[in-house]
Amino acid sequence: MPRLTLPPAVITQDPEPLHQHGRLAILRRVLNDDFLPLRARVAAALVLLYA
Repeated sequence: MPRLTLPPAVITQDPEPLHQHGRLAILRRVLNDDFLPLRARVAAALVLLYA
């Protein structure tokens, strides 16, 4: 079996965490945007609320 070669992982980290105002704005968009699939909206809302 041939060996699998993966590209190196590039980890970027924001220098500043997301502030409460920005997090709530994204949450508001996720909850009100009907163009996003429901599963993605629910997953995003849970991450924004608890992560």
